[in-house]
Amino acid sequence: FKVENAIFSWAQLGIGLWSCLGAAYASEYVAWAQASEAARSFNGNWQLIGYKFSLAALVLFPPAFLAGAAFPAALRGLSHGKAFADGAGQAAAMNTLGCIAGSLLTGFLLIPRFGAWNALLFIWLASLAIGYRSLSPNWSGTPRRRQAASVLTVAAVGLGLYHFAQARRAYPF
Repeated sequence: FKVENAIFSWAQLGIGLWSCLGAAYASEYVAWAQASEAARSFNGNWQLIGYKFSLAALVLFPPAFLAGAAFPAALRGLSHGKAFADGAGQAAAMNTLGCIAGSLLTGFLLIPRFGAWNALLFIWLASLAIGYRSLSPNWSGTPRRRQAASVLTVAAVGLGLYHFAQARRAYPF
């Protein structure tokens, strides 16, 4: 198993789990952030903006960092056995197509049809599935019973996380 695959896989799993926890605890975080801001006094708008920036960074930095780790890992994984330029081009093309397709599908299909909350949950479930699948790229020789048990376990964990987030849903949309 290649290190690049492990980094990519764990980064995808981390993005999915962080998104799930972010969705589940969003209302508490917003309430805490508002109370924290109200309890402080700021010397001008720039200090307030810096404080709000730090609050946003607490939420946005972990998945951005993980996504940033996933791309070079995918690049290294795709470059093995090929010229680096071929691997780099393939990774960049896949990343660009994924960004375009993800934006279009999310904005024009998922959110209008299922709502922002369910779109977010679908995206983090997809990230978990991608991470899981890339952790086990070669199942040749693995008994079908073991493959099925593995898939069912991951599906059960995903559904459990989904229900956990749904039970804590506080979004109005």
